Amino acid sequence: MLYDKKFRSDILFTIIIGGIISFFNYLFNVLLAQQLPDKDFGIYSAGLGVITLIAFTTITVQSHITKIVAKNRTVGLGEYRKKNLLVFLLIGVGGAAIFLSLSPIISSRVGVPEKFIPYIALAFVVFTVAPVIKGFLYGLQYIKFASLITLFETIIKFALGLMALRYFTNATLPILAHSIPVVISTILVILWLKSKDKKKSVAVDLELSELWWIFATYLLINAPFTFDLLLVNPEIRPSYSALAMLGKVVYIASTLISSVMVANVAKEVSRAARRRVLTVFLVASVLIGGFLTAAYYLFDEMIVEFVFQGKYLEITPFVAIFGMGMTIYSVVFMTVNYLIVNDRKYQIFSLLMVFILQLTLFQLYNETLQDAVRNQIIVYIVLGISFIPKLIFQETRNAKAKT
Repeated sequence: MLYDKKFRSDILFTIIIGGIISFFNYLFNVLLAQQLPDKDFGIYSAGLGVITLIAFTTITVQSHITKIVAKNRTVGLGEYRKKNLLVFLLIGVGGAAIFLSLSPIISSRVGVPEKFIPYIALAFVVFTVAPVIKGFLYGLQYIKFASLITLFETIIKFALGLMALRYFTNATLPILAHSIPVVISTILVILWLKSKDKKKSVAVDLELSELWWIFATYLLINAPFTFDLLLVNPEIRPSYSALAMLGKVVYIASTLISSVMVANVAKEVSRAARRRVLTVFLVASVLIGGFLTAAYYLFDEMIVEFVFQGKYLEITPFVAIFGMGMTIYSVVFMTVNYLIVNDRKYQIFSLLMVFILQLTLFQLYNETLQDAVRNQIIVYIVLGISFIPKLIFQETRNAKAKT
């Protein structure tokens, strides 16, 4: 498996395209940080925190569908795709309606003016439906095509960001820029998949009951990554958002290959083969995260000065440590994806405890930038301790049991 030409080609292609995507995302956020007024950048960052929580939680849908499609990719899946699109469209619209009805509460809690809530509600619909289609692409092993679709979305988002800075200079279009490209790509890919339907459709169970524990898992694993922007003291949110932006470059670069990992783990039958796939992807994730963290450590002042053009210099002492925290988080995120594909549910309790820890820390210590950074690093370290030793122990025990 590990020496399969397509397997190696998919990894290499995803890393290269992922690097380009990371660069455009990085440039998008840098330009906003440099040119948006601090107040608008703070609003955008809080809105982005909510959108990211929605988007990364609904990756649940993508992983779930990837697993099922990978197991059934030799049969016709047209009807299965239609049913999933309808079900998740209804879920998305229902969720958006609830979101809108609670807009005064959400606005006051996360620090986003109420006029921006409809744009975030749109993201709820978009990021509930789009993962269905991405799940099909990965499950059917159209991995390079899926990477190119993500690149297409990123380029459109970047163009919208440039338009926002030139004509609007507020947070409206930057927030919408996260949804509009995904709407376009989803429609195009639906039409493309429909044109590929050559086989007679067979009945495939939606397995929605299994989806709920996966959803809870993704919600909790993404909480440390997204809730910090919502919990942080609004007075330091612009500075913290700038730091988080650099940190998330590490995360995005380290985990863009996670969907490829899920697709390859899902199609393997033996535990040994799945462990080998996991090992390859975890090593790749650590190397990417470690390289970027080392760059942050060696060139922290230069990077902050160059990226933010003299703004947010106070984040310089924290850049490398935040990169290290994001590397730990990336490894845990990849691990949780692996556990989900293997139908292991025990991780929910550990994730819930870490989320409660994060809420408690920000409730107690949230006055300065140093407080916020320390809170997050503690959360990432506890998360790593909760998962990585347990994974090593269980996989070692399972390997010995097979010999």
